[in-house]
Amino acid sequence: MKINKIQIVITIAILTFGTFFANMAVAERGDIVALTNPAWINSDGVSRVATQGDQIIAGDVVSTGPGGNVQIMLPDGTRIVIGPNSQMKMTRLAFRRNNTARRVRLNAVAGTFRFITGNSPKRAFSVRTPTATMAVRGTAFDFAVERTEQGTSLVVHDGVVRLCGSSSRCVAVPRGCQTVQIDRLRRFTQPQNQEERLAILRALFPYARGDTQLEPLFRTFVENCQRSDGDRTASNGTAEPETITKLELPADPGGAPVDDGDEDEEPRNPAE
Repeated sequence: MKINKIQIVITIAILTFGTFFANMAVAERGDIVALTNPAWINSDGVSRVATQGDQIIAGDVVSTGPGGNVQIMLPDGTRIVIGPNSQMKMTRLAFRRNNTARRVRLNAVAGTFRFITGNSPKRAFSVRTPTATMAVRGTAFDFAVERTEQGTSLVVHDGVVRLCGSSSRCVAVPRGCQTVQIDRLRRFTQPQNQEERLAILRALFPYARGDTQLEPLFRTFVENCQRSDGDRTASNGTAEPETITKLELPADPGGAPVDDGDEDEEPRNPAE
C-alpha cells in the first residue's frame, strides 16, 4: 500500500508533539514529610491544619505559628523548610514527567526559611520576598523576611545565590555562611565583622547555627556559621571563625521602595 507524503508528515507531527507534551509539566505539588505544629495550609481561601503526608499544590499558602515548622519535599528532591512564625505562598510548582522542575516560584511573605536544591536545572527556580528576588545556582541557603520592615536577609551555606533588589541591582553571594541583607528601600548591607554576623544569625536564623531539629535530608553544612559563634575549634583548640568575604554590593537606589512589577497578590495569614 502506498503511503503519501501527507500521512508521513502527520505521523511525524503526532510523534513529535506527543513527546513534547509528555515532557511538559504534569505535577504541581510537594509533600510534607515532617512538621511541628502549629502549622496551616490555605487552599483557595479555605484553611486547614497541616499534617504529615499532606500534599501542597500551586497557589497554596503555608503558615506556621510559634515553634512550628513545615518540611516540604518537591518531586525533584528540592527541600523547603518553613520555620516558626512564617508564611510562604507556593506560587508555581510545575514539573515534567521525569520529575525535573519546569518552573518553581515561591513567594516568602514573612519569617525564616531554608531552601536546598534538588535534581533540576537551577534556572527553573526563583524565590521572591517583598524586597528581593533570589536566583538559585546549585545551592543550600537560609533566608528571612522581617514581618514589619519587610527586609530580606540571606545566609548561603553551599553554592551561590544571586540576590537582587531589582532586575539591575544584584550581587552573587557565595558559600561559607556569607550574609547579605536588603532593607525595605532595597539597600544592600553586609556585616562588617564576626560580632555583627553573629547578631544577625541569632536574631533571624534558627537553623544556621544548628539544624538537628530538622529531618536529616533537610539539614546542610552549617559548620561555617557555627565557627562564627566559636562553637567549632581548630585542632589546636583555638577558635576558627569563618572569614567574611567582602562583596561588591550594588549602590543605594535612593528614594521610596522599588516596585519591580510583581503582580502576585500577597497572601493573607490563614491563622488570623
